[in-house]
Amino acid sequence: MNERHDWSLMNDFLGGYFHQDWDLDAKTWHDVVDHYLKDAHAEAAQALANEIRSYLGWRPVETKSEPFLAQFSCDYLPSAGGLSDHDWLEQVAAQLARGATP
Repeated sequence: MNERHDWSLMNDFLGGYFHQDWDLDAKTWHDVVDHYLKDAHAEAAQALANEIRSYLGWRPVETKSEPFLAQFSCDYLPSAGGLSDHDWLEQVAAQLARGATP
């Protein structure tokens, strides 16, 4: 079965906020997520967190350690901080969900 998914929220967020010069705008990736949270409505942040979690659940378990962020035009390298792409996105989703909660 050939499933098609729309990961447009992730694509917009990762490509738009973690662009090639993201580190000129923020000191850490946490700061980038905080910047997004200041720009976005709580509902949008929660929807993005949910989409990230759906994407991570959709990816086969055996690919958990493989890098995949480049397909979203993301120029952040979680491996520089000792994380896999999967584990980093889990942390991003958690920060987004916390920030979306009033």
